[in-house]
Amino acid sequence: MEIAEKIGERSILVPYSDENANTLSEYTDELNEHFIFPRVSAEIVRMVSNKKAMHFLAKRNDVPTPEACFPGSRLDLEKYVENTSFPMMLKTICSHSRTGGGNNYLVKTKEQLFNLYDHYENFSNPNLFVQEYIPGGDESSWIFNGYFNERSE
Repeated sequence: MEIAEKIGERSILVPYSDENANTLSEYTDELNEHFIFPRVSAEIVRMVSNKKAMHFLAKRNDVPTPEACFPGSRLDLEKYVENTSFPMMLKTICSHSRTGGGNNYLVKTKEQLFNLYDHYENFSNPNLFVQEYIPGGDESSWIFNGYFNERSE
């Protein structure tokens, strides 16, 4: 609020990360007096910033998405790896979580996978998952960020 007071008028506030979007959605009422920003429910923001929730949402709606495994334990991961191939991606479920290393890793071997998993996973609050690797450069991967009004315009 200190920044809002320095600016002196209601200003545009744009969240630039999952963590910022989550914070904004949690404090909408307090921030609305000082800033102009998209009002999105905290529940929706939590869902779209969670890769596990987004994966299953895409699957339910027949949106093509890489195969993934969300292990609850090292044993779950060991079982999954028995029936899959490398390379694969190791990612965090919630990028704004303080666990999981905060990066995406291209994993080429079982040894590399388990070294990273054992180092970064928080076993009391799992935040890592493995995902099918889709080869190619930036041209084969895309994301869209958009803002719409209540009529989706």
